[in-house]
Amino acid sequence: MVPSCLQLCEDFEGGEEGVRKLVAAAGEAARAACDARPGRSVRVAGCLPPLHESYRPDRVGSFEDNLAHYRLIAAAIAPFADLLLCETMSTALEAKAALTAASCAPPPPGPACASPCLYRI
Repeated sequence: MVPSCLQLCEDFEGGEEGVRKLVAAAGEAARAACDARPGRSVRVAGCLPPLHESYRPDRVGSFEDNLAHYRLIAAAIAPFADLLLCETMSTALEAKAALTAASCAPPPPGPACASPCLYRI
């Protein structure tokens, strides 16, 4: 199960706190859905989505700006996720920012936690 909040960016009307609440609500809903089926092995993959339109490298911000946004998202989703995934990245630097944020996120709860990987890009 992948709770995704696509295209969260700095002009989101709720600001950082709104993004944090929205992402945490998605994670909480996904975790509750999994927990409602205790007899099944279902995992929650927290999503680090594109911050702007997909496949628009001209809209991708700087590494530092992207890293700040991805750290916010990763910290909000990590308590509910078994793993983090980065999806639909438009540039290598966007992917590097998402991977860096994922590697710095709190580890997922439970025994399924694996060490995060950070690939050199």
